[in-house]
Amino acid sequence: MAQDNEHLGDFFISVEPMPAFLDRVDVSFEVGKEFGILNVTAVEKISGNQRSVKMEARSRLSKKEKNKWMKKLFGQESIEVSVTNVSTRDALSLYLNPGQTIMSLKTELEQKGLMCGTDNIFFDDIELKDTQCISEAKVTWGSALEIRQNEQA
Repeated sequence: MAQDNEHLGDFFISVEPMPAFLDRVDVSFEVGKEFGILNVTAVEKISGNQRSVKMEARSRLSKKEKNKWMKKLFGQESIEVSVTNVSTRDALSLYLNPGQTIMSLKTELEQKGLMCGTDNIFFDDIELKDTQCISEAKVTWGSALEIRQNEQA
């Protein structure tokens, strides 16, 4: 198992010199919503000095390797979809975790600048609910999602 590990990166946190029994650094690791992202946060308790880093391994894994790890970790393969903003005509291709909620997808697309808070995601002309999972919405490999204003708004 250790031979499968890859070095993602390094980061440093400054800690003032002190006796070994006094120093305390809490480190937390969080696997990101997208495959291949690791968020690491370290906090030195006495000074409150904190450092966070987002490590990404996107370019290191092929599509086949990503799907292998998705299947191994979550019991399901990722789904490649195209997402298009109807009003701006911006588009991109994404790999989604089938267990991901529509709300987390919206947040991700807002961070990428593809949609704003008043936009909604549609699949086959049906507005997807924030609490739905990708798999519940019947989104499959090669599906096309649209970002647009809700007609009722």
